[in-house]
Amino acid sequence: MSLEFKPDVSKKIVYSRAWGKLTADELTDHVHAINTLFAQEEINSDWAQIFDCSEVTAVAKNPSNLIRNLVLNNPWPAEAARAIISNSPLTFGFSRMYQMLGGESLRHLKVVHTLEEAETHIEQLRRESLQSTEPCIDSHKKVPE
Repeated sequence: MSLEFKPDVSKKIVYSRAWGKLTADELTDHVHAINTLFAQEEINSDWAQIFDCSEVTAVAKNPSNLIRNLVLNNPWPAEAARAIISNSPLTFGFSRMYQMLGGESLRHLKVVHTLEEAETHIEQLRRESLQSTEPCIDSHKKVPE
């Protein structure tokens, strides 16, 4: 198997990692495992995912069909922060196709080159989310008596 993942409870991040030849079966199994974590309420939309593809050397046959299936079966909610680490044209292209086909449902997904960039992206989205949920008080408005 050339794909694994580990939920980090303290950071609320699922770290996924793939290496070597990435097959459709492995990606399908991974999606199923993440779906199971959501179904068992071990993770929720407050969690993020960092998917490290920096060591992938080949992708399964028919990548366009695979990408389409990944988009259709994406277990992550649209509001979840996600990043894919890619440092090769192969995985970068694969990741960008996934991102574009996913459209609005993948609006918080970013393709990056390093783990540091991925974690920075997630931290930034989380800060923005906190700021948008804080109550806004207009000190110039009079409160009705």
